[in-house]
Amino acid sequence: MQIACKTDVGKRRKQNEDSCAVSKSYAIVADGMGGHNKGEIASRMAAEILSDCFENAQACTAEQITEAIRKANKAIYGKSKTEPECAGMGTTVVAAIWNDEKIFVAHVGDSRCYEIQNDGIRLVTKDHTLVQTLLDEGKISGKEAENYPDKHIITRAVGTDPSENPDVTELTREKGKWLILCSDGLTNHVGEDSILACTENNAKPQTVADRLVDMANAGGGLDNITVVAIKF
Repeated sequence: MQIACKTDVGKRRKQNEDSCAVSKSYAIVADGMGGHNKGEIASRMAAEILSDCFENAQACTAEQITEAIRKANKAIYGKSKTEPECAGMGTTVVAAIWNDEKIFVAHVGDSRCYEIQNDGIRLVTKDHTLVQTLLDEGKISGKEAENYPDKHIITRAVGTDPSENPDVTELTREKGKWLILCSDGLTNHVGEDSILACTENNAKPQTVADRLVDMANAGGGLDNITVVAIKF
């Protein structure tokens, strides 16, 4: 298994409020929000708390990854309520943990996980956004969603409510499979076909992460950009 992470402030922002953490058994991407750079605190707290939970875990289970995100949510929410300068902060989270057989992916918000195999690329997560809700309800079309004016509005985040349960997906670990975890700073500018193309021709994870960040910046770099590339 090979893994690499790349995070970049982008072309328009002064502060990078994304955080990421990786090891041989997990990966985490968090995209903070809250104003006055407090989003950076929320995303860093999420990455640190999840990392600690995963490092000390005895098993790779859906319950483990769920409880880790619940713990991060409680800590971030508590800080936002007890420290006035942190009021309203929160963060998206997408995280993956794995053993020799299984992979569990959990997310809250619009940071994503893609699975890439021989038959192509598949979005594992489903955005918790206003646009996705409207799509699910049939109120807008896929084409309308691409340029929807409130595309940035998320409906769920870690740390903004007293309790939060992530969506969890179980995958099988297979040789040659890729996982790409990313913040929306990537997906706002780079499509699935381009992500897939970056992993071809026996590419290395660090090369993939670097290329994707460069592509997002070339597309405008309107937000912070974070990519974790994993090849099993």
